[in-house]
Amino acid sequence: MVDQDQKPSETALPVGQDSISKQELENHIQAHPIPAGHTQQVLILLGLSPQGYFDLYLADNAPFWLGKFYEMRGEKKIENGEWLDPTDEEKVY
Repeated sequence: MVDQDQKPSETALPVGQDSISKQELENHIQAHPIPAGHTQQVLILLGLSPQGYFDLYLADNAPFWLGKFYEMRGEKKIENGEWLDPTDEEKVY
């Protein structure tokens, strides 16, 4: 979640830049420590944009959707829904 007090320049890539180096990403992560009471299990740096990650793992019919993993393992009770726009009540959150 983005801190509401942060300016877009503190969270976004520079104009015209579509990626950053591994070192730049690690520096950015270290500059924003994990809040007290939270634990980081593992740090994985993917060569994907947020949209690319969504398309591969979270989107409806994503090729590497977690449910497909469960299907391959032989699970029988797998339920999922499609992404929907939030209701007015959900937008308040």
